[in-house]
Amino acid sequence: MTRGYGYTTEAARPLPGWAFNSLMLNRVQSEADTRNQGSARVLEMPGFIREGPLRGDCIVNVEVSDTWGNGLLRKDWPG
Repeated sequence: MTRGYGYTTEAARPLPGWAFNSLMLNRVQSEADTRNQGSARVLEMPGFIREGPLRGDCIVNVEVSDTWGNGLLRKDWPG
């Protein structure tokens, strides 16, 4: 397992800059299973804002699960 080494956090940090500067997007969004606090923390690092739950949004191991909807607008991006 590679949990706890920060690989995902390191990979996620440059994504908003690439999306806003190279692709010229106005909004980037993501989702994370509500049961996975580690994923939620990773998305906070580059500035994503939790916008609310998406009920019954995904299936994980044949179990219906909710996800957190997260968004980041160009004007709110700290970079």
